[in-house]
Amino acid sequence: NHKENKQLLEWNKAIYIAEVENDKDRAISVLLDAYHLTADPKRAMSEREMRLQLSMGHILSSQDKDKEALEAYNRVRDSIGQDTFLQDKSIKTRIYYHTARILTRLGEYEESLNYCREGLKWTISQERLFGIAQLNYQIGYNLELQGKPVEALPYFQKGRNYFQIQKNEKLV
Repeated sequence: NHKENKQLLEWNKAIYIAEVENDKDRAISVLLDAYHLTADPKRAMSEREMRLQLSMGHILSSQDKDKEALEAYNRVRDSIGQDTFLQDKSIKTRIYYHTARILTRLGEYEESLNYCREGLKWTISQERLFGIAQLNYQIGYNLELQGKPVEALPYFQKGRNYFQIQKNEKLV
């Protein structure tokens, strides 16, 4: 009977459907329903609604629906623009990183680099480590794709170093 609790359950259900049942379209449908339980166009998104949109973007991206994923990320970015205070600072970092990843896949390397650099500035200004490894890696990847391996290498190394600090051997 409580909308926020139902939303949380539906969000987790959507992730299960996407990851375990591998039914991404149904997962998107469940996420949309969960989002609309509390969404109100007269106010900015709540942080949970932003995270729901991030999940939607992630699932869309995994289906190679890059433009739709970018739209989900842009909705969050636009909402953050209206509400500058975030309890969960990682939301903004995730937006920078995931938007940059999509732009790279679309061949928009310079725009992707801009998002990565802005993401690094934001993350460092908030004295956070989350996302620094991924953003450095993404900068290196963009530079490598542009045929600049010498410029890319320091970013790959920084990314590796942060992954090592986090003990994330898979991404090292």
